[in-house]
Amino acid sequence: MNVTVVITNYNYIDFVTDCVNSVLSQTYKEIEIIVIDDGSTDGSLDLLREKYGFLSNLKIISKENGGQLSAFNEAVKYISGEIVCFLDADDLYKQNYIEEIVKIYKQNEEVNFIFSAIEKFYPNGKIEIIQKYPEDRPIGFSVISTLFAKEWIGSPTSAISMKTSLLKKVLPIPFENEWITRADDCLIWGSSILGAYKYYLSKPLVRYRIHYTNNYYGKIFSDEYLYQREISINRLFTHLINKSGISSQNLIDLINFEYRTRGDKSLNLLKLYLKILIKSNISFPLKFKKGLRLILDTIK
Repeated sequence: MNVTVVITNYNYIDFVTDCVNSVLSQTYKEIEIIVIDDGSTDGSLDLLREKYGFLSNLKIISKENGGQLSAFNEAVKYISGEIVCFLDADDLYKQNYIEEIVKIYKQNEEVNFIFSAIEKFYPNGKIEIIQKYPEDRPIGFSVISTLFAKEWIGSPTSAISMKTSLLKKVLPIPFENEWITRADDCLIWGSSILGAYKYYLSKPLVRYRIHYTNNYYGKIFSDEYLYQREISINRLFTHLINKSGISSQNLIDLINFEYRTRGDKSLNLLKLYLKILIKSNISFPLKFKKGLRLILDTIK
């Protein structure tokens, strides 16, 4: 099973070689690396070419600066692996990360998207483990919960992977200027709407670097920014729905089927699906029947 690792770099000369080296040192060896340099001006592109330009399994692609989504759209043109992993140039993989996710893909044929726990590491040496669940588990399908409640099922960019066949359903996505940062949302919501069967890896094998130039971590956003973001999200969802060819109104008929695939059933998840059901325009008797089935599937 061949794996492509997509590294996106913009002015991370202080971090990018450590990032690339963390991929080159993986215990799993069937890997190609595609580095998308998004118009860096700090000399990091020259450094990449100097240190890695001779490697046959590493491609360095230079493009004009356009942001994270534009880098993803560019990368998909070059991917040849069956599995795609994403890695920001300031983050790192632990040595067995790819070996572990490949094992999951091989053992679970239905899985086409994996997100994992992360290990945040700070300049002062502090380490913080971020886990959604204490153990590995299948998450299942989430088309309905994503379309009707915008459920976000994933991790930051560097801790997600998916089968290339799924990625090529999601990308390319337009509106690149609206997703200069936080474009992992496009991958996470897009994969869900286009039929991802997701799986969670609880081992924190991805190291997420906290530093003063992080584009998202620790930032406070204005009302103006949040308003524009909601407009961009609505535009993204409209695009993805049109791409999928599904009718959101008819999906409610499948709510019990989707819920049964969910490996993370909890009271909060039940409440989410019941809320979706209550807000739907189906008849009350049908709502009652489907709601009761949701409850029984939770407690059994």
